[in-house]
Amino acid sequence: MTIENRVRASDQGIYRRLTMRMYGDERFMRLSPQLPSGQTLWIYLLTGPHTGPIPGLFVAGRAALAEALGWDFEDFAKAFREVLGEGLAEFDEKTRMCFIPNAISHNMPPNPNVVKSWRSTWLQLPECGLRARAFDHLQAALTEVSESFGKAFAETCGKPFEEPSGNHSPKQEAGNRKPTASSARPTVPCPYQAIIEVYHEKLPELPRVKLMTDARQRALRKLWGWILSSTKADGSRRATNADEALVWFGDYFARAAGNDFLTGRGERSGPHANWRADLDFLLTEKGMRHVIEKTEAAA
Repeated sequence: MTIENRVRASDQGIYRRLTMRMYGDERFMRLSPQLPSGQTLWIYLLTGPHTGPIPGLFVAGRAALAEALGWDFEDFAKAFREVLGEGLAEFDEKTRMCFIPNAISHNMPPNPNVVKSWRSTWLQLPECGLRARAFDHLQAALTEVSESFGKAFAETCGKPFEEPSGNHSPKQEAGNRKPTASSARPTVPCPYQAIIEVYHEKLPELPRVKLMTDARQRALRKLWGWILSSTKADGSRRATNADEALVWFGDYFARAAGNDFLTGRGERSGPHANWRADLDFLLTEKGMRHVIEKTEAAA
């Protein structure tokens, strides 16, 4: 059984292939038009002619999508709010990037070589928090199918663009290239929700996390990458895979739970009278010093 067949068999779904040429077919265009609705819009976002080789990831403004559908902008905006409200899509206002998280499950690439062909498209996407979230989501979905799929995506889309030069050797180019956020990003995707669940479990007395903002995701990714790439004082790795990194987070939050200052159990006065730590504080360097440096065990 091929990888593609294993993917489809494991999902146990019934698939129908749909070509984008349908939207430009003469007879299709003579049919009564699609009426504005959230369901119609989501199907169009998933399958329309604006989509590219990377499932669910494209750049298209609201006005352009509304015009392509032949809808009034107010009707489009209402339907778009429904789609966003259900979490079926994410949209970055500044870059006009749209991401359909479930698209990868409907359009899984047949093999790792197809994933490698996404590189040029990925490099043309504007850098923003949504692209970073899409990277983590796509890599997690591809790695779940096969390690070779996840590895292909990490190697193809997780490294910076290499500007060719006729005056320097590849080694010189690599040596002169400055580090970038993309090159520093760990190849193991950050499981935001799993970390939040561990935080709630170990620290139920601290404020619960209700919103996953871009700032929180950046802080989680930064600490996640540090855990996977750094060593303890004794020289041993903190974590070498996602499971070990989650265990590290569990130990970290457990240490915080034993700290009277962080949990607000100690008697205090002045500006700290009613203060308690929260997830945001524990993700900062100051918070880490409180937890790590004030415990005997090496974290």
